Amino acid sequence: MPQLYANLTKNSTIPSVHGAPGPDLVGRAEGAIVFIPIGDGGMLVYFGGVQDPYANGSWVGEPMEKVFLYDVLSSKWYTQNATGTVPPMRRRFCAGATWAPDQSSYNIYLYGGASMPPDTAGFDDIYVLSIPSFQWIKMYPTDGNLTGAYPHHSLSCNVVDNSQLIIIGGTFPTTEDCDSPEQFGLHNADMGQQNQEKALWQIYTPNLTKYAVPDAIISAIGGSPSGGATKTAPASGFSNPDLRLIEQEIKQD
Repeated sequence: MPQLYANLTKNSTIPSVHGAPGPDLVGRAEGAIVFIPIGDGGMLVYFGGVQDPYANGSWVGEPMEKVFLYDVLSSKWYTQNATGTVPPMRRRFCAGATWAPDQSSYNIYLYGGASMPPDTAGFDDIYVLSIPSFQWIKMYPTDGNLTGAYPHHSLSCNVVDNSQLIIIGGTFPTTEDCDSPEQFGLHNADMGQQNQEKALWQIYTPNLTKYAVPDAIISAIGGSPSGGATKTAPASGFSNPDLRLIEQEIKQD
C-alpha cells in the first residue's frame, strides 16, 4: 500500500488530529488535504489518491468526485459528492486553497499527479474544486486536450498570499528535459489570473498579495472577482444536514 501519512491505518487517515478516526474503515494515501477557514474551527478537505478497500494492500483509485471533510472543532468527518468537470483519478498530485475576498467561495487548486495503472504518463493540468458548490472546474489546458505536454507528479504546491501557487520539485515521467529552464524548473500560477494577459502560468510577482476569483470560476458559480458567489450549495444538495451550516455561514457573512 503506498504511504502518504505516517501511521496510516485502516481507520485513521489523519492520526495527529485529536486522535480522530478517519471517515470510514478504508485505508487511504497519496491524495491531498488542505485547510479552509470555514466554521468556528475550520475544515480539512481531502480528495483523490488511492484506497485499500479490501485491507489487503491491493489498492485502487479514489474517485475524484468523492470529497471528505473534517470539521476541526467537532472532530467529525463528512463525505460530499462533487460535480462539474471532474478530473480523472490520480495520485501524488498537489493542491492549495484560497478563497474569495468575501469568502463566498473557497477554491482549491489541484495540479498534476500520477495516473492510475495501466496509464503511466500522468497529468500536466490544473483543476479547481470550488466549495460550497462542490463543483470541479478545469483551468488548464483549455485547448481541448486532456492534459498538457509535461506530466508531473510527486511535487509540492505552496500558496503565497492567497494569490499565487508555487509548484516545486517532483518527477517528469515522460522526459528528462526541463520544461522551464529559465526558471530552474520552478512553476508559478497566478490563481486569479490578475495579469494583462489573464494567463494562469506567470512569473512570480512579489507585490501580488490578494486573490480575485477568475472568469472560469465566476462562470461556474456566479458572482464577481471580489466574490458574491450565487451557487452556494451542491447541485444535488448537501449529503449531511450539518454541511448546510457552510452555506448559512456564507450567507450571513
